[in-house]
Amino acid sequence: MQALAIQVLASWVALVSALWIADLAVAAEVYKWVDEQGKVHYGDRPLPGAQSVRLKDVPEVTPIAGEREEKRERLLQVFKEQRQEKREQAEAQKKQKEERERNCNLAKDQLRNYEQAGYIYDIDKKGNRVIYDEEKQAAAVQQARDAVKQWCGKT
Repeated sequence: MQALAIQVLASWVALVSALWIADLAVAAEVYKWVDEQGKVHYGDRPLPGAQSVRLKDVPEVTPIAGEREEKRERLLQVFKEQRQEKREQAEAQKKQKEERERNCNLAKDQLRNYEQAGYIYDIDKKGNRVIYDEEKQAAAVQQARDAVKQWCGKT
């Protein structure tokens, strides 16, 4: 919101400046007169007794203002791209964290099941249970602990 306000203000200042400079270039004819109290006045319309005054070099409208606007637009685009990149990084980190938490919970559940089970088994190709011996069961429990350590960062 603040960036938009700054952008609008900058555009407004640029427009007013450009109009003012253009007005000076168009209204290069300036008149000078002195009123009854002896006060000197200047204006763009001749009044009775006014003298035409030649102005020193009137600034011309240059392409510099256009270049500045171009640079400003490029800078704003870079800022926009950086904000988008940060949003994408934050989103990727959030997804990674969620996946890590999900995998951690699954690993904890698996370890709890293995530790509480009287025995662990696999299903063979015929659909029969193949019960692990003590060594294979200990290896499965250790593998589950390693998974918890990997995904949760603890044992």
